[in-house]
Amino acid sequence: MNTRNTILGLIALTLTACSTLAQWTAPDKEKKWSHTKEYRQAEGLFWKSFHSGQYQNIPGLLELFKRIYSENPGHYKAAARIGFLHTWALSERRRMKVIPATIIDHASLCQKYFKEAYQLKDDPRYLGFWASCTLAEAEIHGQERDLRKGFFMMKDAISDWPQFNYFTGGYVLSNRKADDDLLDLAIDWQWKNLDVCTGESVNRDNPDYSQYMNQETKKGVMRACWNSKKAPHNFEGFFLNMGDLLVKKGKVETAKKIYKNAKLSKNYSTWPYRQVLENRIAQADKNVEEFRKEFKAGEIPGHPMMMFNTSYSCMACHQK
Repeated sequence: MNTRNTILGLIALTLTACSTLAQWTAPDKEKKWSHTKEYRQAEGLFWKSFHSGQYQNIPGLLELFKRIYSENPGHYKAAARIGFLHTWALSERRRMKVIPATIIDHASLCQKYFKEAYQLKDDPRYLGFWASCTLAEAEIHGQERDLRKGFFMMKDAISDWPQFNYFTGGYVLSNRKADDDLLDLAIDWQWKNLDVCTGESVNRDNPDYSQYMNQETKKGVMRACWNSKKAPHNFEGFFLNMGDLLVKKGKVETAKKIYKNAKLSKNYSTWPYRQVLENRIAQADKNVEEFRKEFKAGEIPGHPMMMFNTSYSCMACHQK
């Protein structure tokens, strides 16, 4: 009997070893990006919809890009675009009159497709978005291990491109309670974002950004600090979100100064959400309590919410 058990154990061990070895030696997925006519048309439709806030176009756009991806699973740009669309669908769910319970599936799908995109193309933006989706999915499913995994992925993304991912990381932590250490971290990351964008430590008590406006650029890693073709109001949206974080923390006077920095943008007069900002400044004291109110993910509250929870959580930076 002992001999038989030993043989069975060796067989099981061998099979396990073979299984592990087979996985280790499997070839990596091959990147096969192609700039086809179908892809160009889908891209054009995506940016037209995204820049005009046409949330209702998401299902049709997903169909277009998933058709491209199914024909070429190595198309990292199609994978990333699918990830963006699932992120948009989840983030701005409050555009819907009734939010279906199935909305949570977008978190799993954005995590899947950004993972595919990043593994095909080592891009710190993809890593940051993959980390964000991992954190969102972990929150939904109550998975502490995946929360920690997503957090450390985000730290890696920040290390790779701090000008871009300090904001990404802080934004996804916006929903934390006012007394949560992670909300403090979200605020700290926004300050550090300003530091890496200006090349010095920005004054935490009097954060007047006017002295840095001559640094605006559309080139290199510093382009993430300013408005761009893809994010025509990135600058304004950044300060709206950062102000919201500070208000939630109770730092109202500093928040007002941060909000006002958004007005320094040369595109401010065309920003669709400038009235939102004006209201934020006027109602900052009242919003401390409003931003701390708890509500369910499927709710559409009637009170003011932080940018992260609104129907313009993407559009504040991206809508023309």
